[in-house]
Amino acid sequence: MEDALFIVFDLLNLGLVIFLWWFTIKNYKALPQRIPTHFDVEGKPDNFGNKKYAFFTPILSIIFYIGIFFLIRSPESANFPFEINDENRDVQFFIMNFFIRWLFLLICLIF
Repeated sequence: MEDALFIVFDLLNLGLVIFLWWFTIKNYKALPQRIPTHFDVEGKPDNFGNKKYAFFTPILSIIFYIGIFFLIRSPESANFPFEINDENRDVQFFIMNFFIRWLFLLICLIF
């Protein structure tokens, strides 16, 4: 059951990364030469950059995806707030894997 859940999360996450790249490449030509890169509290752009900044989010998503991929493959390297022993190892690694995948999904959906 948990393997099927993780496969679904992995496919969703990979699909979002591919979608970000596809959407950016598809709409790149339609972007103006100068795009807003930062907004103030009122929602007005206060910093501008070249349209190459449109690739910032897809590149960042690839970096996060690779980092999370290696973190999930070696859960012993993660920092847990308590000692991991034989009794709680499987449960804690499941919780960590679930929430790391869920966090990546949310980050990709927000950005």
